[in-house]
Formats: sequence, structure tokens, C-alpha cells
Amino acid sequence: MAIHQSCGGEIAEGAVVCKHCGAQLGVPKRPKGVTVIAVLCFIGAGGSLLALPTIDSTNSVLLGIRVPVIVMQLVGLIMAGLSVYCGVGFLKLKALAREIYLWVAIFGIANMVISYPVILSSMNLPRNLPSGAYESMIVGGIVGMIIVLALQGYILYYLFRRKDYFVN
Repeated sequence: MAIHQSCGGEIAEGAVVCKHCGAQLGVPKRPKGVTVIAVLCFIGAGGSLLALPTIDSTNSVLLGIRVPVIVMQLVGLIMAGLSVYCGVGFLKLKALAREIYLWVAIFGIANMVISYPVILSSMNLPRNLPSGAYESMIVGGIVGMIIVLALQGYILYYLFRRKDYFVN
């Protein structure tokens, strides 16, 4: 920790604004973690766009409520657009991108956790699959959800912990 010369408060390494007096400390240097999160935003947006054609009446669930397919596709497009905006904003260290992403991630996590059981209960998979295939599909979906939740958790933790990187 360094000491700010104006106010005498302790400032974190790499901080661009003094958390005590709000003074600008210099040109922000983008940390590697922010770049990683921006890339993850772009990957997430691509995944959202690739998933749009797979939305049907079985998985068109928003916060545990069945909605028309077009509504779910529109939500997917909006989420993809917000992810791209946040990714670009992270690369520019924009505070607004951080705020938007916090809300988008919290909504996404809530939607996933609330909607997955509804989707799972209404899956109309053929029962004549080879032995263990049905269970493998269920386990694969759960593992995928856990991976997404872990990535979102990492991003949220980083954004809450490193809010002093985003100043403008």
C-alpha cells in the first residue's frame, strides 16, 4: 500500500483514484484480470447468440415462468448486446460497464438457478436412449450450469473487489 501525498490516505497498488479524497492518481493501467473478464464477456455474448436457435417451448423459461419463444430470444439478444457493451467498457475501464455487468450477471445467475428445475422437469427426451444417456444429459446440463456459475462468481468477486479500477 502506498500513501497518497495530498490526503495521507493509503491507496492500493494500481489504483487510479484515491478512495479517501477522490483525486485522480494517474492514467489507469488496465489490469490483466479486467482484460480476462472482457474476453469472457465476448465469449458469453457469442454463446448467447449461438444458443438463440435452440430456444423452443421447452426451454423458453424466464425466472421460472414460461414465456413465448420470441420473448426469450429477445432477452437473449439483449443479454448478448449488453455483454458486448460491457466487454468494450471493461477494456476502456468504464464504471458504467461495471455497474451494468453487475446487474446483468445477478439477473443471469438468478434466471439460471430458478429456471433450470422448470426446464428439467419438462424435458421431453426420448426414453429409448442407450443405457445411461438420459442421465448423462442431465449431469452434463448440471455440470455446464456449475461452470457458468463459477465463472460468473469469479467475475462478480473481481468486480466487487476491484471497483477502484473503474473510474470514468
